[in-house]
Amino acid sequence: MNALLALLMIVTGAAHSSPRIALLDLSPRADVNVPAYRMVRESLRDELRTQGFDVVMTTVTYDSLQRHDNIADYYVEITSAERDAGQDGVSVGVGTRGAGVEVGAVTGVAHAELRLFDGRTLDLIRSYDLENHSTGLAPTSIGTGGRNVFASIFIAPIFERVQMRNAARAVARDAARRIAGDLARP
Repeated sequence: MNALLALLMIVTGAAHSSPRIALLDLSPRADVNVPAYRMVRESLRDELRTQGFDVVMTTVTYDSLQRHDNIADYYVEITSAERDAGQDGVSVGVGTRGAGVEVGAVTGVAHAELRLFDGRTLDLIRSYDLENHSTGLAPTSIGTGGRNVFASIFIAPIFERVQMRNAARAVARDAARRIAGDLARP
């Protein structure tokens, strides 16, 4: 009998389900770096799912929402997203007669501002201003040559991108943790 009751609850939707959060699309009024926005949005989707939420990415913006849309229980809008990367001033060159490599500290920075809205009323629940830095040692350039010819390739941007992605994931993880905490409060 209990199995039949459980099946009936699932079919009728009476079983408890995870709150649904819709990640809104980029608003034309948002101040964002599009690659940073995408990194933060995709990472936020994954982190909110890890927190137990049912997450959908929509093509709807906050400005186009109507109170009766019922897409989700909550909406998240990313209103600002930036990223930056660079090398710290310290690097070390190591080489032999025909080749060399320079190793330095590479840093990625991600910054995002998010807003959490109630899905029924569209009222602002909370806004978040988050930033994270990620730094690691990496080769920044490689070179080869001889007495008369020398060629060097600057490869730091490859590793800067990795650090920016790490920083964006950390921002998303912090946002998901804060959102989960705020929604757990009565």
